[in-house]
Amino acid sequence: MSYNRMLCRRSWKDTCDLVFGAPFFTFVIGIIAAAVAIYLQRLFTGKSGFDMKEALVSLGFGICANAIIFVCIFLFYFLYATPKQMNLEAEGKLVEARETLKKLQDSEAKEFDETYYSIVEWIRNGHYPLYALQEHKIDEFRSNDDVVRLCDRLVSDKHEHPFGIIMTVIPQSEWLNLLKWARGRGAKFYDATDTYKWTVDLLKERGGRPVSELGAIKPPS
Repeated sequence: MSYNRMLCRRSWKDTCDLVFGAPFFTFVIGIIAAAVAIYLQRLFTGKSGFDMKEALVSLGFGICANAIIFVCIFLFYFLYATPKQMNLEAEGKLVEARETLKKLQDSEAKEFDETYYSIVEWIRNGHYPLYALQEHKIDEFRSNDDVVRLCDRLVSDKHEHPFGIIMTVIPQSEWLNLLKWARGRGAKFYDATDTYKWTVDLLKERGGRPVSELGAIKPPS
């Protein structure tokens, strides 16, 4: 729905609520009821046609007066009050959305830090870095950038790079996909030997890569 159409409908509703205290059709029904009452009064009380005409004229003037007031108030709402209210509501929703986003980002940052320090603890306890990533379900990260950020942070803190042995054949952009692939195959990177073995299997499965590229990975002795 376009903004102008939404503004018109909102202004119309606000005007009806103020002028009639009810939807516009309620007012129309009231006018029809008044006209029927005038007719029934003449029909059953024997009032003259002149009296009925006078009553109808009064009813018409009342309708015109209401219409003029309605138009004036509608224009006020349409040109000023309703747009202002809609802007305030939009700003309120924007602030609420920003607060929700900030809470989500803070929560994700806290979760990321907790995961990172847990991985560091695993590495210090002798676990292979890439295996530590697997056991912390890093393959469930939403983006590869988060995996890269985690690895960069490990390296900056003087830890071994989890993908160090296979970086020459598994590009940085594929790290998350490698972890997802390993999860699907039930592969575990317990050590450098397993990492070499599973990476070779991945490259063979993908095909299209020269077999000579496998020589870029030096098998653990």
